[in-house]
This record gives sequence, C-alpha cells and structure tokens, in this order.
Amino acid sequence: MYRHEDENMDETNIWQCSDLEKCKVNTDRLEEIWDEEIKKNGKENASFMRCWWKFCYGRFLSSLLGVIVNAVATFLVSGLLLKEIVSYIETSDGNMILGIGLVISMLVANIVRAGSFCFIMVFAAQTGARFRAGFLGIAYRKLLKLKKVKGKGLSEIITIFGGDAYRVYFNCLLFEYLLALPVYLIIAIAYLYYLIGTWSFLAIAVFLVGYLIQLLLAKCGQFSREKQLLFTDARVRKITEVLNSIKFIKMYAWENSFNDAILRIRKHERNFLLLSATISSIGSAIIPVLPTFASIVSIAVYQATGHDISASTAFAVVGTLHFFRIIVIFTPMCFRMLSEVQVSFDRMKNLLLEEEFLPHNCKCKDEENAVEISDGFFQWDAPPDDSTVEGYIIEGLNLVIQKEKLTAICGPVGSGRSSVLSAILGRMPMISGNVAIDGSIAYSSQQAWIFNDTLKENILFGKPSDENKFKEVVNVCGLESDISNMDNGENTEIGDRGINLSGGQKQRVSLARAVYSDSDIYLLDDPLSAVDVHVGKHLFNECIKKKLCGKTIILVTHQLQYLQFCDEIVVIENGKITERGHHEELNQIGDGYYKSMIEKYHRIEQNDITSPNDITMEDSKKDELTVDSEEKEDEQDKQTTESDYNKTNNKEKGRTPSTLVK
Repeated sequence: MYRHEDENMDETNIWQCSDLEKCKVNTDRLEEIWDEEIKKNGKENASFMRCWWKFCYGRFLSSLLGVIVNAVATFLVSGLLLKEIVSYIETSDGNMILGIGLVISMLVANIVRAGSFCFIMVFAAQTGARFRAGFLGIAYRKLLKLKKVKGKGLSEIITIFGGDAYRVYFNCLLFEYLLALPVYLIIAIAYLYYLIGTWSFLAIAVFLVGYLIQLLLAKCGQFSREKQLLFTDARVRKITEVLNSIKFIKMYAWENSFNDAILRIRKHERNFLLLSATISSIGSAIIPVLPTFASIVSIAVYQATGHDISASTAFAVVGTLHFFRIIVIFTPMCFRMLSEVQVSFDRMKNLLLEEEFLPHNCKCKDEENAVEISDGFFQWDAPPDDSTVEGYIIEGLNLVIQKEKLTAICGPVGSGRSSVLSAILGRMPMISGNVAIDGSIAYSSQQAWIFNDTLKENILFGKPSDENKFKEVVNVCGLESDISNMDNGENTEIGDRGINLSGGQKQRVSLARAVYSDSDIYLLDDPLSAVDVHVGKHLFNECIKKKLCGKTIILVTHQLQYLQFCDEIVVIENGKITERGHHEELNQIGDGYYKSMIEKYHRIEQNDITSPNDITMEDSKKDELTVDSEEKEDEQDKQTTESDYNKTNNKEKGRTPSTLVK
C-alpha cells in the first residue's frame, strides 16, 4: 500500500508468492495424485474425493492443534470459567485476588479462542486456495487436450470453472470443523455429565433429535441441489446454443421461441432453488432454538426430580449447551457441503476421463527433420460443411519436412491442405499414427485473427518490444506505408477482429506476428491470397525467402507462380499426398496433377486471357473459378463500402482521404 503511493503496481514490483502457493506446483501435485489413483484403482473405481483427501490431509491434521486449542478455550469461556465467576459472585466473602484472576483468565481464554479461530481460518483458507488452484489447473490442462468439447460436456466445464471451484474451496474451510467436532463433543458431554449427571443425556437427546432433523434436511437439500444442477446445465447448454446460432436465430426470427425455452428451464431451476432456500431456512431456524430448549428441558427435569441446582451450575449448563450449538451448526453444513462437493468431484472425474487427442512426440527420429508424420489418420468431429466432406478425413499421411527448408503444399479446393497444418498443430483429432515436432511453431491462419488493441501489440503478442526488430518485421511484411498513413502510427487502436483494417492488412499483421515470434517452424496458411500481386511478390521475396531464410517454412498456397522457388512441393488430393518433389521433378510426371496445372497456367498466360498472377490452382474447375471470382467481387464491394465509410468520417473530421488506413 505504501509502495503504491509512490509508484504504480505491476507484475514487476509486487511480491512473489511462495512456490507452494503457485498454480503450477499445485496442479502438478494434484495431477500426480490423480495418475496414481488411476493406476491403483482403475478408471471406473477411481475417486477424486480420495485425491482431495491425499492432497489436503497433511494440512488438515496439522491444523488439529489449533482446533484443540480453540475447543479448550471455548469450553473454558462458556463452561468452567463462567461457573467459577458466578460461584465467586454468590459468595459474599470472596477473595479479591481470586476474582481478578478469574476475570483475567476469562480475558486470556477469549483472546486465545479468537487467535486460534483466526489461525484455523487462515490455515484452512490457504489449504482451500492451494487445492482450488490445482483443481482449476488440472481442469484447464485437460481442456486443452480434449478431443471434442460440445453439448453437455461444455456446460459441465463451465460449471466446473464456476460453481464447483468455489465449492471445493469452501469445503476445505468447513472440513476443519468436521475434524474438530469429535473433540468438541467429547469435552462438552464430559463436562455436562459432571454438572448434572445422567440428566445430561436428556439434553443430548434433544440435540440428537435436532441433529436428525438437520440430516434429513441435508438429504432433501442434496436432492434439490442435484435436480437444480441438472436444470442449470440444461440452461447453460441452451444459452450456448443460442450464442453459437445467434445469426440464424435472428435471421428466422426465433428469438421468442428460444427465449421461452430458456425461461421454461429457468422456471424449473428457480423452483428447486426456492426449495433449497426453504430447506436451508428451516435448518437455520432450528439451530438457535435447540440450546435454549435443551437447557429448559434438562434443568426443569433435573429440578423436578428433587435435585437442587445452584445459579453457577445452571449458568454452566446453559453455557455448555450453547457450546453444543457449534456442533449443531457446523455438522449439517459440513455434511451438506461434502455431499455437494461429491457432485463436483464426480463432474471433475467425468471430465478427466474424457477422450484426449493422441499426443505428439517432441523429437523427430532424424535430427535433420523438423516434422515427421507417419501413417497419420486424422478426422474432424464433423464435416466442415454439410455440402461436402472433402478435407474431413486425412488418412495414410506420411510427411517429412526437413529443417531450414521451404515446403509448399498445394492442391484443389477442399483437398485438405489447411487440415494438414491443423494436424501438425494438433488441432485436428488424430485417430492413429504418429506426429513428431522438433522446434517451436508459429502459425498464420487463412482467416487472420486480430484482437482489440494497438497494431503494435497485435504484432508483439506479449513478446518483449525490440524497436529495431519491430521495424524490420514491419518492413518485410509491407506494413510501413500502412502505419505511416494511420493517425497514431503503430499505436493506432485496432477494433475488435480488425474491423478498421482491410483484409490484406489483417493478413499482413497476422504474418508479422508470426515473423516477430522468431520461432523454428512457420505454418503459413495461404498468406498471399488476400493481397495484390505487388504486395504478394514483396512478401514472398522479402519475408518468406529472405527474412525467414534458415527457418522451416510450410506454405499452403494456390499461387502457382511462387512454387518453382520452393525447396519441395507437396500435392494433396482428397486428403492424400499424390505427388511430392521439386518443381522440375513434378513437371516430368506425365499425367500428374501438378504438371497439368502448370501447363494450364502457362497456356492461359500465353493467350493473355487474364493476368497470370490471378491464375490459381482452382482454375481447373469452372465452378471453382466462378466461386473465386465471386469472392473477389465481394472483397471489392467490401473495400468500396469501407472506403466510402472512411471518406465520410474523414470529411466530418476535416481530414483528407490521404489519411485513410490502407
């Protein structure tokens, strides 16, 4: 707090937490415990509750010292010292020193009770925070390896990161008191028996009845909670469905239908929430009444049976029975929380047992290779488009990419070119085979991903800023003129998804981000398609051939004019590699697809039907050429609209069109 007055607080000048509090440490530990549980008991009999106990039991047992001290101090305050003080007051000739000693003892006991309570709470909170960190960490790691996430599984994952994370933390807080309950119970029963003998069991019987009622209410609460969670998951699934399909819902005016469906689910969820709240309220109302009722019954019966009871004894009985209230309060809370957290642990177990991607190997067999795929069988969870299944499956893929080589992947539309990159990245589920990657990867997607920040931050992407390196990357990616035309240069704010950038600018920003990362392997998915011929030539020569020289590059493209400059060309048709080799080698294959495309390219170039730089591999089919032409027309319309919009804004602001972002 004092430091914040002098300087801003950030991650560089705040205190570092201890290693035991770090998320990675706790996640590694919990993951190791879970792996041991799987090996010992198998997937079907594995229990995440046992993992929780193994993770926390050492700290739970360590905190018992504070629990015992708190129990003794509480007993002294509410029972023994209270009786002695009342007895001292009853005697008119009491010793002054004894009275002062009793008062000081009461003060010290209260201080010890408060201090031990704080120790228990802090210790339990620390335990809960560690387990919660491991709980969320292991869930996040599993999420990154899941083969598919949709439907019910998605709603359960949202619940795990939301309510379940809070419950496992709160469970650790209450479990300390569950361990303390036997200690509290033994001390209270022993002292109460000392005060009124066997009649103490009458008061205990009253508490037992109240306790049984609490257990019954807890059972009802668990049932209500389970039902409510079912409707909560259903509501989350329905809302997720709405968010994923919002375009079609608005298009067909289905808002009211989906709204009614969500409200129906919410109504059932609200009913069970109301039932849970009612049950909880009844239990809360019983707790304060029990000590008073038990005191009245036990003292009245004790007095009615002919026993004399002094004021000091009566106060001690009442104080001890109020000590029982702690037991009555925390026992049902602990058991209810255990029942609720069991549901959370079962949900976590189901998540951890979900099918994962087959892992990639970290090292290649041959040190000269950067990527090795052998007998790879890859399949998307669903076809990318209902109208076609091309690229849906890649089977029998055997691909070796050498280090420091430029490898081009080409083929007709839907042949699986982009899917090969997804398979290398691990995004496309691998059914069988083996993938080995040696080195770090940078990926530039066909649809550029831009986030809402400055242009510079979009390129740096969290990397340290190096001004010379940044300027060089901007130059080779052809962004210098664009930045100079922006109002704030490299610090210009880019809207969500790059709304104020053209398609070519977004593609070059995405490419610049990959280049700036200085990775070992570059996966470039058609980065030249969104730019004109001059910019494309600059990107290929200055960025891909020169700047990335010495790097491993896998370039997916349909720009035939650049293939002859690649070290190796891979032709993919229908998810299979049909040809591979250098430009001259593939041109000598008599009936090869690559040769036919190159011949058509040169034939069209000679006849001057269209610009050679616009000829693509998709020109082999008439309908594909039509689609490509339509896409260009759409892009031109979009750019025209953006230009008109920018001109209008510039007129309003008094700027000339020369300041527009290109």
